[in-house]
Amino acid sequence: MKKYLIFPVLLMVLLISVSGCSCKRNFDKEYSGPLLCPTDNFDEAPGHDFFVTSVSGSNPANLSSATEAVLITDQFNEVINWTVRIKGNISGALKTYTGSSNQVALSWVGQSDGQPFFVAEPITVDLILACRQEVYRTAPFGITAPTFMQLPGFLTDFDVSKLSNTPNVFGGAGSTSLKKVTSVHAEYNTIGPSPQGGSFFNIRGSSPTPIWYYAGFEVNPANAATMSPLPGLNSDPSTVYMNFYANCNGVPNSQIQLSVLEHYKTSAAPNIKTRRKNIDLTWTGWKMVSIKLSDIGILDPRKICGTSFGLANYLNQDVKAEANVDMVIFTNDKPLFEQ
Repeated sequence: MKKYLIFPVLLMVLLISVSGCSCKRNFDKEYSGPLLCPTDNFDEAPGHDFFVTSVSGSNPANLSSATEAVLITDQFNEVINWTVRIKGNISGALKTYTGSSNQVALSWVGQSDGQPFFVAEPITVDLILACRQEVYRTAPFGITAPTFMQLPGFLTDFDVSKLSNTPNVFGGAGSTSLKKVTSVHAEYNTIGPSPQGGSFFNIRGSSPTPIWYYAGFEVNPANAATMSPLPGLNSDPSTVYMNFYANCNGVPNSQIQLSVLEHYKTSAAPNIKTRRKNIDLTWTGWKMVSIKLSDIGILDPRKICGTSFGLANYLNQDVKAEANVDMVIFTNDKPLFEQ
């Protein structure tokens, strides 16, 4: 009986051996490629170190300038996963970048992953390597309050801008006040200062009888008369966002009627389409609103030639409404501040 069992046993051993070899080869293939964690031989490349400076060479970096940025660089002797973390020492704001490469080459103009960098403050820049808990390199630096003029879609913060600080206003029904307001203006103390830290634009409407709409203002690209008013933005509207801060100063039933104008012909007299979205101001205090342009029907963000903000009511006709707006900017790929 044992003689007849020996061949099945040998066959089973052979199959297990082949299967084991096959698994070993697949395992090796899965993990082939560049190492992402530093090896024991990891080091910065000869002549390189973790370096933080600015385009102008000044410290602090003047991020209210359209040409300024903080530059962060390093180079390694092997490919690794790395993280650069920028932290505001006063605001507590954070911005992180990650990569998988043998070098770091970043240009940062003040964006954050949440709470914004909107004050002049010292910052700490850390370099963190994958598979290591401690900070590998750190560097102190300083910034002024950013205005994001470096980004291609910046329109206005009502302080320093490529545009006039006094937008074009258009009237409507009732009695309406439209004006730029500084954060310390006594009449608007209940609003609280703009998160951007400077002036904002206020629309305040009233009427002796209930109405739907009051008035509005325009904020247009500086070169809106040209055929490509916003060069630098992505052509895909699903990857471009319009961002702005807004609040209603506690006035219920207030609504912003946003209009974005897009030309879509190449003649000297382009055909203009107006894309609209209504934003009900249902929250308390300031909030960053970020809208994907594809959601309002924009076809090509590079052809935007104007924007406007109107004040209205959204539930019922009312005798008053209010909206406050600041930091109007378009951004590529993601909102200005990640939430």
